Formats: sequence, structure tokens, C-alpha cells
Amino acid sequence: MSYLDPFDVNKRPDFNYTYIVLGWLSTMYFWRGNAWNPSFTASAKTAHESQMAVILGVWRGMGGTAMGGLIGLGAFTIMHSPDFSGYADSVQAYLHQTLPLDTDAQLRKQLLLPTALGVLLPIGVKGALAAALLMGLIASSSAVLFNFSNGLIQDLVLPFRTTRLAPKTHIWILRLTAVGIAIYSIFFGLLFKFNDYIVFITQLMSAIYLAGIGIVVWGGLYWKKGTTQAAWGAMIASLFFAGSGVIIQQFWTSLDPVFYHLTGPGPWGTWLQTNALKFPLNGQIISVSIMGICLVTYVVISLLTCRKPYDMDKLLHRGEYQIAGEDKVHKKEKWSLRKFAGVNDNFTIGDRRIAYFTFWWGLLPNLINIGVIIWNLGFHRWTLDGWWSWYFFWAVCVPVVGGVITTIWFTWGVTKDMKELFRSLKKEKLDVTDDGQFVEGGPSFDHPKH
Repeated sequence: MSYLDPFDVNKRPDFNYTYIVLGWLSTMYFWRGNAWNPSFTASAKTAHESQMAVILGVWRGMGGTAMGGLIGLGAFTIMHSPDFSGYADSVQAYLHQTLPLDTDAQLRKQLLLPTALGVLLPIGVKGALAAALLMGLIASSSAVLFNFSNGLIQDLVLPFRTTRLAPKTHIWILRLTAVGIAIYSIFFGLLFKFNDYIVFITQLMSAIYLAGIGIVVWGGLYWKKGTTQAAWGAMIASLFFAGSGVIIQQFWTSLDPVFYHLTGPGPWGTWLQTNALKFPLNGQIISVSIMGICLVTYVVISLLTCRKPYDMDKLLHRGEYQIAGEDKVHKKEKWSLRKFAGVNDNFTIGDRRIAYFTFWWGLLPNLINIGVIIWNLGFHRWTLDGWWSWYFFWAVCVPVVGGVITTIWFTWGVTKDMKELFRSLKKEKLDVTDDGQFVEGGPSFDHPKH
């Protein structure tokens, strides 16, 4: 509750220990199933390049982490420091004048940060920040539209076709789908009501896809009894329950009196009256519960519909189905630093250095944090000034220095790789049949060692 001391975090109603643990579990659940990533991940030049992209992605976010920390601290200072009380009052007055209704309370919370920044930043700096955010929005939106249109057409339309699309027709369908999703997003954004923290809203909306795809990826790649029927069952359950959750949250103030009329006075009626303005469960709790439902649905349907366990060597191109010329990755090796860091024979010397450094960078701060926890629990509790110094070092100083280094590093690397990309495209011999259609029964499945 102090915003600094982590040992009283469980006193918070939403962002507490439960929030942290459920966040870990959900991230592991939909690992590699994230809808924002698959099309780009599948576009890597080789499997090794895709693996390196994941490792480098850890460093790509350093600048964003620094920016988020500085922006958050600036807005927080404006709203809480006595030195800026006049600015804080003007921010609150503006928000209450613009959004006067009780139903706008959550939206006012969400707009505190950008409104406070509008007061804090001078002209010029404010414009520079707006330009950076606009460029980031364009980049992320294009990535999302690309991935969502691909997922919609490749996974939900093409499997039902009996004839192959011409390449030009296929591309135009993908383009029009992206435009349609963009138009839908604009109208959805105009009509959507904020009734929860934005992080919980996005988690619940994402669960429409992620709650189902998480178990589909895990089950499809690592369980020989997983079936297509089970995958469809999990995805339909995901769509139904998460979609229902979004609708119930959106119209809760209208639905609550209806439910109260049905239940009448009593424990349920009291509960409904107590939570008349907001649905009592946040989006994270709802989405994780739906993940559990989808997991059970997938397992049960697989056990009921699996007639013959699938040959995992065929699916993963192992053993007699190994593709000629593709480098082998040794999976069955003893526990070692190399294995923990994800390094294999395809890594160059430079790749190994990056991978090992990334591994230690991810591990050491967490070990240090464990040491800090033990010290505070067993020896001496830090003061708020002590916690502030700790957070300022890790959340501001380190990301700012890292952001400067990675910006220079990635600018050089991207420029170099873009030139190589265009050189490769000039020499590339395109296979128009490699478009995601009619994979089953193709040469890579039927002919060993093709």
C-alpha cells in the first residue's frame, strides 16, 4: 500500500501476490501461443534465427522499460508530491469536468498518467513524446493486423477449402481481412467502456484466443493423444467463456438489477447489491479460470476421441522423418549451462556470447532479489528510502544505460540485416505452394528423409 515496500503488497485488492502468481502461470500456459507473435516467428530465415530473435527480444525492450519507468515516476510525482499540489488539482478538475459520471471513474484512473504528463512536459518535449508514441502505435498495430489477419485466414478459412487459392487472390484476401479488422477495431474502441484496469481488460480479451491456444500448443506438440476435436473444443470454450466475460463486464450495471430480481433478498442479493457498479472479479482471475476450463476440455475430449496415438517423430521431423540438410539439435544432453541457456551446435561464437549473457542477466537479478528478501525477513527491514534507492537503480538507472547501448546496437544490427534481407530476396526462389494450404499429405509428411 506504500507503493514502495513489497511486504505489504497483499493489502492491495488487485495488484497483490495473487496477481503475480497468476501472471506467471498464465505466461507459462500460453507460451509460444501468443497471437501477436506467430506469423513473425514463422517468418524467420531459419529455426536458429527465430531462436536468436527471442533472445535478442529481451534486450530490445530496454529502451521501453526506461521510458515507462521515467514517465510513470513523472506522472506519479505530479499527482502525489506536495510541491505540485496545484498541478494535481488541475488534473483532477479537468478529468472530473470531462468525465463527470460515476461510471467514468475507472476511465479517469486510466487517464491520470497522460493528463499529468500534459501538465508536466513543456512544449517540444511533449511533441517529441507524442511522435515516439505514434510511431510505436503504428509499428505495433501493423504487427497485430498482420498476425490477426493471417491467423483468421490461415487457421479458420483455408482448412475448410477443397481447392487451392491463387497466390494473388490469397494475398488480396489477407489484405482485405487486415483492413476489416482495423475498421472493426476503430468502432470497437469508440464504443468500449472502461470498467477495469486496462491490464485486466486486455488479459480478458486476450483470453478469447489465448485461453484455448495455450493448451492447443502444449498438447499438440508434446502429447501424442491430443486430437483435432480437442483443439476445436478448447478454442470454442475459450471464445464462449472469455467472450461472455467481456460482455458481462461491459453491461454489468444493467445486468446486476436483473440478476438481483431473479435471486431476490439473501446472500446472493446482498452480494449483487455490494457489487452493483463493478463486476467483483477482475479480468486476470476470470481469464486464468477460463484457461483451466479449456485445459480440462482439451484433455477430456482428447481421451474420448483419440483412436491411435500420433507419431510425434513425424510431426516434429525427427528420426526417419529428419529433413535432409537440416542441422540437428541435440535435445538429450545432460544438465549443463549450455542447455539452460538454450545454446546448441547452430550457435556462432557471437550467438553464444549473447545467449550466455542474456541467461545470466535474467538469472542474477532474481537471485539478488531473493537475497534482498531473505535479508529483510531475517535481519533488517529496509526503510522506504532504502526501497526507493533499490527500485530507482533497477527500474530507471539500469534500463536507461541499457536503452542507450541497445539502441545503438540494434540500429547498427537492423541496418546491416535489412541490407542482407533485400540481397537475399533478389536471389530467393519462391515456392508459391508453400502458403499454409494442404500441408497434411505433402512430401514433408509422407516421404521419410525428403
